[in-house]
Amino acid sequence: MDVKQVRNPMHSRSEMYRMVHENAHLLKLPFEHDARRLLLAFSELESSVGKFNFRYEPAYGLQGLYYRRSSLLKERYEEFGPMVAMSYGPWQIMYIVAVEHGFSGHPLELTDGNVSLPYVIEKMNRDGRRGAVSLRMLASAYNGGNPSALFRNEAVQKYVNKLEAAYDRWKQINIEWEKFNS
Repeated sequence: MDVKQVRNPMHSRSEMYRMVHENAHLLKLPFEHDARRLLLAFSELESSVGKFNFRYEPAYGLQGLYYRRSSLLKERYEEFGPMVAMSYGPWQIMYIVAVEHGFSGHPLELTDGNVSLPYVIEKMNRDGRRGAVSLRMLASAYNGGNPSALFRNEAVQKYVNKLEAAYDRWKQINIEWEKFNS
């Protein structure tokens, strides 16, 4: 499979809202949150809400820290090459993270939010179980690998601030969803 074989899964905003609305109940975090707003905010920050996206992440490539530490990453590299060092789809989930949560397909399949969203939710739920007890800590874990990265890394702090702002912006869409569904 290559990029030409993957249908362009660029989702319209209404498709993204539908996808998030149907799956938000699966997000179980140890802090008060609005799951729809949270998922849409992450999608906004990671991919402008549903754009066909994949991005190379050097830390997962041949010379990267995670590559050197991960036998699973090395094993998958043999099959898919540098595609295992990329993040995919509306939530920019790392291929190897999706694999850790049970994904067994081709990396490019994750560009489709319908495919990647269950793995994104599972990753967030795992981050919550591992100590992400606030929105800021969840954003830190999602972007920096663990909740405490927030306190050690300026780039992660900027990401967290942007995520909080996006989360606040999505309040209005939930008001509209409630009106639409009533």
